[in-house]
Amino acid sequence: MMSPSDEKRIVAMVDSFTKTVARNFSRNLKRAKANREKHFSDEPIDYLLELLSHDDKYPSDHFVLYADELSCVVHSETLYKALCSLPEKQQKVLLFDFWGALP
Repeated sequence: MMSPSDEKRIVAMVDSFTKTVARNFSRNLKRAKANREKHFSDEPIDYLLELLSHDDKYPSDHFVLYADELSCVVHSETLYKALCSLPEKQQKVLLFDFWGALP
């Protein structure tokens, strides 16, 4: 059986150990937080994505009209619909005038 003085000494050692562990854990948390703040910016993600990204261009994003052998790529759906609504002769005249040499 332990004497009361040994028991007090062991309790004091455990108390000291737990306080040291808690203090070191707190210091590690503060150090990790400071390190995170130092290395990570507060820039909004949308700004970074806009700055670093690029738009992909796919053939399906364009509309193609044909006037005889001339193919004309139209990027605007509104313009494509407007050109399609014209009679074929007027459509060919516009396409040859703007996209190719008028024969």
